[in-house]
Amino acid sequence: MKAELKRRIELIVKIIAGIMFSAGVILIIIDVVSGDTVNHEILKNVSVFDFAVAVILVKIYPSKQVTGRKKAVKTVKKQYGDYIDNAFIGRSALKKRFEKAIYYLCNENYRKSLKILDSLYNDCETSEDYGAVQFFMAMCYEKTGEGPPCSF
Repeated sequence: MKAELKRRIELIVKIIAGIMFSAGVILIIIDVVSGDTVNHEILKNVSVFDFAVAVILVKIYPSKQVTGRKKAVKTVKKQYGDYIDNAFIGRSALKKRFEKAIYYLCNENYRKSLKILDSLYNDCETSEDYGAVQFFMAMCYEKTGEGPPCSF
C-alpha cells in the first residue's frame, strides 16, 4: 500500500511538472505570435517561472525505482550473488525471467515478482535453482507480510 501511494505521488508530481513545462512553452509561443498586444516582460518572467518550477519538481522528487533489469540484478548481486549466479545456468530464457522477478522485487512490486517466481518453481532442475527461487519468494512474502499458500 505504501509503495502504491509513493508511485501515485510520483505520477502526480510528474504530471504537474509536465503541465508547468507546457505552460512555459505556450507562454513563449504567445509572446512570439502576439506582437505588441501583450506585455512581453510579464510573459517572459512567467514562462521562466514555469520552467523553474518544472525543473525543481523533477529534481526534488526523483523516481527511486531501479531502472532496468540488469541494473536491478547488479544491485541485488552485491548481497545475494551466489543465488543469482548459480540459478538457471545454461538456460537463458529462464534466467531472464528470474532476473525480471528480481527487477520487480527491487521496485517493490512483490506480487508480480511472486507470480514469476512461482511459475519458475516448476522449471527448477537443480538445488541451486530451487534455492534461489525459494529464497526470493521468501523475501517477497516477508515484504508483503503474507505467507505462501498452504497446501495439505
